Amino acid sequence: KHILPAAMSYARVARTSQAFAERAAAMDVLGVSSIGCAEEMRLHLDDFLQPVLAGLADTHFRVRGSAAVALANYAEHLQPEIIETYATLLPRVFELLGDSDMHVVERACFVLATFCEELSDNDRGDEIVPYVSRIIDTMVAILQTDRVDMHEVALSAITAAACAADEGFAPYAAGVLEKMAMCMRLPANTDVEAARRGRATECAGMVLSSIGREHATPYINTFVELALSNYESGNAELKEHTHNFWCNVSTLAREEMGPLLPKIVPHLLKSAEESDFNEMFFSPEAEGNGAGADGALGGLGDSDNEDDDLRLGDGLRVRTALLEEKQAAVQALGVLAEQCGRAFGPYLEGSLSVVEDMMQYFHGDVREAACRAATGMCECARRCAPAQGAPAP
Repeated sequence: KHILPAAMSYARVARTSQAFAERAAAMDVLGVSSIGCAEEMRLHLDDFLQPVLAGLADTHFRVRGSAAVALANYAEHLQPEIIETYATLLPRVFELLGDSDMHVVERACFVLATFCEELSDNDRGDEIVPYVSRIIDTMVAILQTDRVDMHEVALSAITAAACAADEGFAPYAAGVLEKMAMCMRLPANTDVEAARRGRATECAGMVLSSIGREHATPYINTFVELALSNYESGNAELKEHTHNFWCNVSTLAREEMGPLLPKIVPHLLKSAEESDFNEMFFSPEAEGNGAGADGALGGLGDSDNEDDDLRLGDGLRVRTALLEEKQAAVQALGVLAEQCGRAFGPYLEGSLSVVEDMMQYFHGDVREAACRAATGMCECARRCAPAQGAPAP
């Protein structure tokens, strides 16, 4: 009740400023306010939505980009009221996708993906089906440009549309999967290229899962081989998306995944078990010297002085890509155990040991993934050796 009036007072003045930076700042304030003041903003949604819609039509690309980000924040935080306006908002988003500035187009892709995700989360994914063709055409056009940095957001938008549309995506699956196979065969020598291949892998897995086993079967072998080839790269983000790919495909193939497990499980265990402390942490000062965690921590463990510890640890960073790779690996072990059942039996003991260790990991997301994975492994154990007197699954 204290922050929102002050923020809106500033935005009301700044959005009519002659300076584009102030108009962009007004959009930023509106968007960020939705994160902490969502309850109040939902009650008066139109009052907060109209300034952002006006910002989407601003003459300066920075303002349009900031307005697009604000709209994405609204889509994420002003639920469920904002979803009721999607039919009005999506045409505006498609207009942004045709913007002359790629800075704006990138943010429009993000907005589109967010709306698709929120419709899916609210069990209204079927309402995106009429827009799927246009989404695909627009994103494929971006993929055909030489702006590799834009390819990742375009692929994310297609993935979100496939997830939301579910079986309604089937008529478009063949063309999209062909594009995904092309992207997965492209080089992954740089971080940007690896991100593109990773997003294509994620998209392929989501499309296959969405269209169901009958439609997906002709494509599974091709994408399994392409996904396995991703492990030739040492890129953490690419490995994360590949781990997630197995979660989607295993829901289709189930126990028929058995022959592939010797090729998949060792990669998952390696990501989960890897001692990554020295690579996980770094400081900007130590980064250039290759000092890793030891240099970043500056010998914290040798000091009894709390002030020195705080000072020496100041600026310490965490490489989240490594965390997400580990989390995805643990999650995939649990999903494969549950979906593959008895076929996963030979890997159950070793995987469960790793998952138990990950329950003590320092990061909460990894611990949560480990707890969920343990549930899948318990189901696998039940199917491998049902209790005496219980019917075999």
